[in-house]
Amino acid sequence: MRGVDDARREGACPGSHRSEAYGLLPCGASFYSAAWLADQGRPHSTEAAMAKLYASEVAHRAASASVQIHGGYSYVRESEISRFHAAAKILEIGEGTNEIQRNVIARALVKQA
Repeated sequence: MRGVDDARREGACPGSHRSEAYGLLPCGASFYSAAWLADQGRPHSTEAAMAKLYASEVAHRAASASVQIHGGYSYVRESEISRFHAAAKILEIGEGTNEIQRNVIARALVKQA
């Protein structure tokens, strides 16, 4: 799509910059780390909080970029973009808000120090 390619060149799309692309690597590591610890029966709340926080923030950024690219059409209730944007917001609220996830991570870091 021509509009999407133009937006990517202008930096409006997530992942259009190398730094954002590299930002996905630690996220994948935290998902696998949390899953491995859970499988081993070990405490994994900090790793799970990191994975949840990162996933919800990436989903929100992607949905917001999609809204930006598609403009007014993205606010029509029947559009997929509108549903994705609503689902991304729910990810920030469900399973503990992002603020709670940050508190869990901060408490773990303070204990380590």
